[in-house]
Amino acid sequence: MFNFYTSDAQNKMPALANDLRQVAGVKYVTSADNYLSQFILHDYGVYPDGGDQATAIDAQNIACDEYFIKTNGIKVISGRDFMRGDSGKVLINQTLAKKA
Repeated sequence: MFNFYTSDAQNKMPALANDLRQVAGVKYVTSADNYLSQFILHDYGVYPDGGDQATAIDAQNIACDEYFIKTNGIKVISGRDFMRGDSGKVLINQTLAKKA
C-alpha cells in the first residue's frame, strides 16, 4: 500500500500502477482514495428514487478504479463491477442496500 499526498505524486499513480501490473507475481493493483477498514472522512447523503436530502442516508464512499473490487476480493452479488471509463457509477454494500 502506497500513500500519495501531493498532486504531483497522485498524477504519477497510473503509470506506477501499470508498471506494477507488469511485475511477475503481482496479481492485482488498484488505485483508490481510501482503503477498506480505514475510517473514511468524506460521505454523502444517498437516497432512492423519489427521496430527497431530508430522507437521505449518510454513506461513506471510496473513489476507486476498475481494479478495486477484484483486488479486494469483493463479490458483486447484483449489477456489475466497475469498467474502464466508468464515471459517476456507484456500487453499494448490502448494509446500505437494506437501509435504502
